[in-house]
Amino acid sequence: MLLADLDETRNRLRQDTDTMATALMAAEADPNRAVLEQTPLTGQTAASWTEARTALGRLWMWFTHLQDTLTRADELRGKRWKPDRRRVEELESLLTGPSIALTIDEAPASRSDDVSAGTDSILYTAAELLDVMSTTLEQVRGVLHGVGAAWSGLLPRIDGLQSELGGIEGTAESLGDSDRGDIESVRRRVLEMATRLLGDPLVVQEHDVDELESAIHAVHDEYERVAALRNRIDDELNRTRVLLNEVEESVTDCFEAQTEARRKIAGAELPSLPTVDRSLNRQLNQITDLVARGQWRDVARDVADVQMRAQTLLTEARRIAEESRAPIKTRNQLRGRLDAYRAKAQRIGRLEDSKATRAYDRAHRALYTAPTDLVTATELVEQYQDIVSPSARPREVPR
Repeated sequence: MLLADLDETRNRLRQDTDTMATALMAAEADPNRAVLEQTPLTGQTAASWTEARTALGRLWMWFTHLQDTLTRADELRGKRWKPDRRRVEELESLLTGPSIALTIDEAPASRSDDVSAGTDSILYTAAELLDVMSTTLEQVRGVLHGVGAAWSGLLPRIDGLQSELGGIEGTAESLGDSDRGDIESVRRRVLEMATRLLGDPLVVQEHDVDELESAIHAVHDEYERVAALRNRIDDELNRTRVLLNEVEESVTDCFEAQTEARRKIAGAELPSLPTVDRSLNRQLNQITDLVARGQWRDVARDVADVQMRAQTLLTEARRIAEESRAPIKTRNQLRGRLDAYRAKAQRIGRLEDSKATRAYDRAHRALYTAPTDLVTATELVEQYQDIVSPSARPREVPR
């Protein structure tokens, strides 16, 4: 190798070594390192930091070997413009050959299996050792960064959750709630998370804290909902009473609609009447007692239950009432069609036609005689339609 190339190699190694020195000092000065040294660690973080701390010590030993090698290279190079051939060969071997010997204790753990029987060291070139140092330093940095990110990013959130728990307890106190199992459950989870985050931060993931936040927010929202209900309890009880009255009225409407349908429509096909849940009124009375005792969470639970069940019954009763009115609605539609066809007969001059008159009278009698047979009435209306309007017509199936 030419002397100029060796000088370039020596300068490059010197620069890379100086850069490594700066990086090593930054790792030593990392504030997370000082905290790690003082904190009782557990689990994965304890194992990772033990490895990283050992690696940091080795990095300084390797750095010393590099420095010694470069110092020896500077001595060999000297200040001569053209050193003798022996010095150049020795300089080349030092800078580019496997000139750095690491003992088994100094070697990276990944190379321990490479040591053959009777060999007590591993040889590296300066460039190879710098590569190993870069890789090892990144591993140390990864531990420091991971711990720092967990502590700086997640610990403040845990502090915020503890503060939020205090606010929830204040709301629970104002509600006179003695059963706070849900609060205690999330409090234990917060304490467990805080303990884990302090001792083993590398195993705590952001989504773990996200899930805990969601659980606490759910408890918070529940207590706020109960507190809001307490403030409007009179209106809410009145709304529930109105809802129950609407259920009773709709059930009555179903009964009346079906009674009328059976009286006016022959063989009317009707849905089953809705079931009346008498327990709802009793439960509403029990809610009033809970209000008097200040058991607001029970009040909120039972009010929601009564309202949900009542709304379901109301929707069902209204559907049944509508279906129960369908036969009479069909009869009325047939009456309307008959009147429309008669008006058409008058327009086309067939109102006095004997055949049309007889057909009209039969259809009219069927539709205005109770109970009405919808099948027969439909056929008679369509016969009259054929007489006064012989063009194609839609056929309707009675309901």
